[in-house]
Amino acid sequence: ITNNILREKERETAHHCNNQSMIIYTAIGRQSDAAVLVDCCDPLLKGNAGVVTATLFCHLKDHPEFLQEGQFQTMIQRNVEESVDFLSHFIEACSTALGDEMVDEHYFHIYYVKGVIYMCIGDDSNRSDQKVNFAFLEHISKEFTRLHNPRRIRNANAYGMEKTFRPNMSQAMHHYNINHDKMA
Repeated sequence: ITNNILREKERETAHHCNNQSMIIYTAIGRQSDAAVLVDCCDPLLKGNAGVVTATLFCHLKDHPEFLQEGQFQTMIQRNVEESVDFLSHFIEACSTALGDEMVDEHYFHIYYVKGVIYMCIGDDSNRSDQKVNFAFLEHISKEFTRLHNPRRIRNANAYGMEKTFRPNMSQAMHHYNINHDKMA
């Protein structure tokens, strides 16, 4: 068993080293008050993606026109200096916050359903890779609502669903990352 775990860890590390598309951070939050209910990150992620995401959720709370019910959306962080609006400046800061100076772009994938924001950050410029991330978001949204009723979601404290849902989210993130190429 230990050798199998080590082999899987080696495959994961090779996946990271080969610069293949990855979901590097995921969060679920309530739009009404910008509360992050649960988050999960790739173990190799450095930086403060949680703080960045909390700020993005606050922005989305204050600007609900950016959210479309039941639609998948992508916001792109590009390392360019011409950014002029708040969201561009905010997302531009993410390259430093995520601790990843080698990636020119990060993709913030958002799925908004019934007042809940499902978001993941990836490094996937290929559209087929982005579709995998949207499938991941749809998967975790179904699991999340299956395990938590609307009242529980509405009344939960910030990070109040870490214990009940983080293991599911981590497992799904791992599954979609190691099978990303097969699913694309």
